[in-house]
Amino acid sequence: MNPLDNLYAYIRKSTNKREIMDEETARLTGYYVSLFFQQQNIDLTNSLALRNRIRAYLVSKTNEHTGELMKRSSLQLIARIIGSYCVDGGWLSAEDYGILCRYFKPVYSPWSEKALSDEQVGLLVGWFNSRVEDSILKKRYVYRSRDLLAVMIMLAVGLRIGQVTHLQQQDVEMERGTFIVRPIFQKRSANGKSEKVIPMNIVIGGVCFSEAAERYEKHRLKSTEHYFYANGKESISEDYYRGLFEECEDELGFSVSAHFLRHTAGTRTANKVGITAAANLLDHQSIQTTQRYVTLVKDTSDIVSRSFQ
Repeated sequence: MNPLDNLYAYIRKSTNKREIMDEETARLTGYYVSLFFQQQNIDLTNSLALRNRIRAYLVSKTNEHTGELMKRSSLQLIARIIGSYCVDGGWLSAEDYGILCRYFKPVYSPWSEKALSDEQVGLLVGWFNSRVEDSILKKRYVYRSRDLLAVMIMLAVGLRIGQVTHLQQQDVEMERGTFIVRPIFQKRSANGKSEKVIPMNIVIGGVCFSEAAERYEKHRLKSTEHYFYANGKESISEDYYRGLFEECEDELGFSVSAHFLRHTAGTRTANKVGITAAANLLDHQSIQTTQRYVTLVKDTSDIVSRSFQ
């Protein structure tokens, strides 16, 4: 019996989400299943032996281009591809399939570890603020005050970089000492816009939010479609901010990205206000997602004292 005899039919079969596999999924399935079954003496009569054979094959698998061992997330994907095919063929039990996939479950570090410290936040905001103060040309001043405000918004409410670049004029307003932003949701399961209200008197990294907002408001164009605009009144690309953060990293000596800013906002809120508040701030649909922003406190005396502060 050749286990690959069923491969084409498997790729063309219906799934629970689509009539047939999409082209990329079919290509990956054919590739990894074929590679695995090109090995000799694979026992298809024993589910446990097959599970161990797949695991041993993947543990030593290296990237064909770099020669380095593959990441656990990649190995889990391949395990799902090969395992699903073997389950469909009747050679691998559902129980052994689950054990196989769990074996390669990626080990994630808490998102709180990616949060910037107060000192790093001060250096970051100071770096952007100094660029504004060093501006000579009015055009450069506008764009640099734009970048400072964008970073402070990300630090305050954890917006993703795409949410910042997509903000339109009607999505931003200042009233009664608050700065209101209405970013779009960036999850497939959610539509519409959220609303974040930022007090103007808060201080982030040594700079008052009202100062940053008023600088940009005073000089920006009010006739553009997007609130944060680039040359020619066009919207800003996400790559622009990625490049700017890379420049910032080189000068400050620590990792900076929009994700780090979001992790900083989430971790700070979870630890100082509460996990429910952090979930609301970050628009998480599941509290389990937000739990990764919480730094676990092992000393129970500290937990008790903080709860009565």
